Amino acid sequence: MKVEGKIRPLRADEIEIRIARIKKGGYQLLLYKDSRCDKRILDEVFGMMGWKNEYQEIKGNLYCTISVWNNDLKQWISKQDCGTKSNVEKEKGEASDAFKRAATAWGIGRELYTRLFIWVNGGVQPKLNAKKEQIVVSGEPQYELINPFMKWHVGKLEVDEETEKIVGLTVEDDKGIQVYSYGTCAPKGGRKDEFISPSDIEWQMENIDMATVDQIKKIRTGCEFLNIKEASLLKTMKLKKWEEATFQQAEHAIHYLNQKADMKAMEDGA
Repeated sequence: MKVEGKIRPLRADEIEIRIARIKKGGYQLLLYKDSRCDKRILDEVFGMMGWKNEYQEIKGNLYCTISVWNNDLKQWISKQDCGTKSNVEKEKGEASDAFKRAATAWGIGRELYTRLFIWVNGGVQPKLNAKKEQIVVSGEPQYELINPFMKWHVGKLEVDEETEKIVGLTVEDDKGIQVYSYGTCAPKGGRKDEFISPSDIEWQMENIDMATVDQIKKIRTGCEFLNIKEASLLKTMKLKKWEEATFQQAEHAIHYLNQKADMKAMEDGA
C-alpha cells in the first residue's frame, strides 16, 4: 500500500555514475543524483503544485528551501540546506547543490550516503606528456582511462528502506559488462566489498561531506602521539565516534592536534 507523501528509494536508472579518481591498477567510481531526478520525485510524490523551492543568501552561503504543502495542517512544511560552489559555473553549481541537499533533507537519495567504495581493476594506462614521459604531479604518477569515453550505469540495486542503506548493487559499463558487485547482488561465496569512505575529500561524492578514512587515521595517530584520550576529544566535539564526524569537523580536530604537536615540539626544543 502506498503511503501518502512517502519518499521512495531511488531506482537504478535514476542514479548517475562518474569517475572519482584513477590510480595505478584501476579506478574509483562514485554514485550521485542530479537535481532533475529530485524534481521528478517531488512531482511524483507531492504533485507539481504540491511543492515549491526558493533561495536565499545567508552569510555568503546560498541556501535552498524546499517546501511541501500539508493538507491536514493547511500550511507549508519546509526543509533547508546550503550548497557549495562547483569548479565550473560556480553560481549555477552552488544553486544546484543547495537544491539537491535540501531534497536529501526530505529523504530523496539518502541511500547514497552508504558511501560504498567502488573500485574497478584495470582499464587504465600511464598519462604521458608530449615527450611520451609519464606525468607526475606532486610526486604522484598520473594515470588515465584507456577508453576516455567509457560510461557506467547501475545494473541492479537493492535498498533497505528502514535503514536507508544500499544492501545490494551491481555496476556495468556501456558494453553491459559487470565491473562491480556488492552485498546481496554479489555472487555467493564471492568477494564482498566493504563500506569504506574515500581517503581524499576531492574525490568524495558531492552529496557527502563525511570524515574520510585518512582523516580518522590522522586523528587517532595524533591522539596517540600526544597522549590525548580520543573519548575526551570526541566529547569536546559532541561526537560519539569519528565515523559520524563531518569532513569539516575532522579537519578541525586535525588542526587542533597539529597545533598541540607544534607546541609540544617547541617545548621539547626549549
